Amino acid sequence: MWQSLIAKGQFAEALPILERIAVTTPNAEVLHALGTCHKRLGHYPNAYKYYEAVLTSNPAYIDTLREAPSVANMLGFYAKSKEYLMRLNSLSPSAGLKVTLATMLPQMMESTEQIKALREEFMHNLDQLVKDGIVIKGEIHNSLIHSSFYLAYHGMNDREIQRKLAETYTKICPSLLYTAKHVRKGVTKKEKLRVGFFSKYFGEEHPVAIHFAGVIAGLGKLPEFEVSIISKPYVSKNEQPPAWLSSVCKHVVQVPELLSEARKAIEKLALDVLIFTEIGMDPFTYFLAFSKLAPVQCMMGGHPDTTGISAIDYFISSIPVEPENGQDHYNERLIRLANIPVSIKKPALPDAYGRRAQFGLPENLNLYMCPMMLQKIHPEFDDAINGILTRDEKAMVLFFSAHGDWQHQLMQRFKRTMPEAYLRRIGFVPYLPMGQFTSLLSCADVVLDSFHFGGGTTSYIALGIGVPVMTLPSAYMRGRVAYALYQQMGGGFDAVIAKDAEDYVTKAVKLAGDKALQKQLHDALLQKNAVVFENPNAVEDFARMLRSLEIETAVA
Repeated sequence: MWQSLIAKGQFAEALPILERIAVTTPNAEVLHALGTCHKRLGHYPNAYKYYEAVLTSNPAYIDTLREAPSVANMLGFYAKSKEYLMRLNSLSPSAGLKVTLATMLPQMMESTEQIKALREEFMHNLDQLVKDGIVIKGEIHNSLIHSSFYLAYHGMNDREIQRKLAETYTKICPSLLYTAKHVRKGVTKKEKLRVGFFSKYFGEEHPVAIHFAGVIAGLGKLPEFEVSIISKPYVSKNEQPPAWLSSVCKHVVQVPELLSEARKAIEKLALDVLIFTEIGMDPFTYFLAFSKLAPVQCMMGGHPDTTGISAIDYFISSIPVEPENGQDHYNERLIRLANIPVSIKKPALPDAYGRRAQFGLPENLNLYMCPMMLQKIHPEFDDAINGILTRDEKAMVLFFSAHGDWQHQLMQRFKRTMPEAYLRRIGFVPYLPMGQFTSLLSCADVVLDSFHFGGGTTSYIALGIGVPVMTLPSAYMRGRVAYALYQQMGGGFDAVIAKDAEDYVTKAVKLAGDKALQKQLHDALLQKNAVVFENPNAVEDFARMLRSLEIETAVA
């Protein structure tokens, strides 16, 4: 019975049946099925536990060796993931495995020197794949682990490395270059502009949806646009778009998780413009973006990095977040809207504002919180943490940790980059539901924006509840969100905008020890921050941009 449920994609229904069977019959087949159900439901620690159990007793169990590497990689077990892949490649070699092993990247970086060496090796490996004549036929996203997502966290310009990666994929998998019939034929004038948004992440609680769903819904209410939202099949209710979004869209489409079938489903919509809210976070979305499914194709900053994919014409960004030389960072043509293309609801002020006792946090220490995913903690950021702990003897730095090996790897790096005594003043707290998360943030004396990849949603939340974010604007858009929000609020926040890493430490320490300055910034934020939430100008800017696109001339 559980086999048929899994075949139908009913993983939640299969789980309790498998759990009962595993009590008396914990064989490899059952444990593997449990791991697969948890993997499909996004329960990666549980999936890893079951896959490990299978491979401990059955090291050559092929089905698990095919599934386990991506889970291990997701959890930060880079070495274990690579071990599984090499074992699988020795038992069942394939082109996809060769590509994966050539392009794998660790999630946590050891040093700037390691980053440079990895990128050089990455580029060399791409050349070698082409020289070796590697070819992948069929569904490439199921054939390999695509980890170029982590390039964005290196603090470097990814324009050339992403372009070369995309070119390599087109050489080893030519079937990626699909063009829809209506694109080849040219544009037929329609009463309404047909605009489709593709994302895996339309679920209301995902940061991508939090950022962009408001703008998409706003466009759906305008009479001149026919808006569609397109996604992969929903695995759980949490992945479904909220009713307030889907109700204003002409089409809500779930495409099969096969590139060949997904292309056909999107092609039926005969879109004028296809917009990916993010490219790079999910392999299926990344490889789908190689197809030309609309005369004009764009991407937004859900994953704020260039792609190098020739089918993507524009990167939609904004003047506030982009540096003057922003175009130099993109293979796509950069569109700079006047307003950040985001319409986020203002977070509610927590009832228990600043009450540390409920979280067991000390009242007598200066709390510096860095609520970022740990891959954002660049090796160069270690110096800032070291500086804060050196200058402020009352400093306690809190990071946020979700699961897996990430926390351990970061602490191992800290052991090499700062005195051992400082490690006792570094702590980790779990990510919490929104209400508790804002309560926890409100306990901070300072929220630390990581560099070179800073906070996005987190910056909106912290500033929305009046907690100052210490930021050093990066050379790249992905590290300039907090800075842009301060500018949108009309300035007056020089105390929390650093000029360089040294200034970052100086200003952070001053703010943490100055309650009057904290109160001044808190009051200023609450007085001015309404302008960055549910900004109606963001929708109008986006609509104006869509009207201006030259649909016909974009047809290849």
